[in-house]
Amino acid sequence: MKLSVSTGHLVTRYCTDEEAIRLLARTGFDAIDYGFTNHHRHTGIYTTDGYQDYARHIRQIADECGIVIGQTHANYPSYTGNPEEDRHMLWLYEREIIATSLMGCKYMVIHPAAPNGCVDQSSRSKAFDINVARFKSLQPCAEEHDVVICIENINCRDKNRKYIPSSCGVAKDMVRCLEALNSDRFGACLDIGHANLLGLSIADEIRTLGKHLKVLHIHDNSGSNDDHVTPFFRPGLVSVDWDSVCAALREIGYSGTFNLETDGAVCMYPAELAEDAMVFLEKIGRYFINHYRL
Repeated sequence: MKLSVSTGHLVTRYCTDEEAIRLLARTGFDAIDYGFTNHHRHTGIYTTDGYQDYARHIRQIADECGIVIGQTHANYPSYTGNPEEDRHMLWLYEREIIATSLMGCKYMVIHPAAPNGCVDQSSRSKAFDINVARFKSLQPCAEEHDVVICIENINCRDKNRKYIPSSCGVAKDMVRCLEALNSDRFGACLDIGHANLLGLSIADEIRTLGKHLKVLHIHDNSGSNDDHVTPFFRPGLVSVDWDSVCAALREIGYSGTFNLETDGAVCMYPAELAEDAMVFLEKIGRYFINHYRL
């Protein structure tokens, strides 16, 4: 299994896209999760006429470094309820799908609509219909450019700020959405930390997703805050049962990358220690792959 890591924390805090790719290749990662989120949804490079040339440049740098772009992460929020903004996001997503393809990548993660008011069956049903319609509108572009859109499990909060599942917050609802879309242009991204915040059996979530599971966001947390820290970060601050998670990944024959999204652990270091932090993160990821025979 290839070891992958998000570029998000590096580019937002320390360096450029190109510098991040070179650093991650140098520190031993096999693949990257490229963050469109590092580029502003209204003013960033992917809103300009030169976005395709920029995407080709990213592919060239990765090829030179011997690292692959295993997945990308689209901008968010995917839905606001503001018609003008929501049309803009669909326009931007088509550009990011094209850019994903130009980077030689097959998978792009998109957050589903997850309004914080989504606290009862009626509002969840409405959000579900919104998601199906908006994702379906992206299918022709995904087909043309051979990209699979991966829906991430996203939570929202109730009036007491407690995490609750959105319309696609748990595996069974993600599968229901994917079955409604009924196309091989759609799959699932399981965010381990998000599932942990709901107190779910992550192993069962993996089994429920089964063949639909294409990519992962791997990080740990306390179970009460979306900390995005590494496994083993600190006793009392991490709570994911990694033995059962990794056993379930083997059980379903998961064939994607082992992709770390541990921004919260890496961002606390000063720039001078960024590369050392990534060296250690690579060792943690490699430990998982070797120890659990992934």
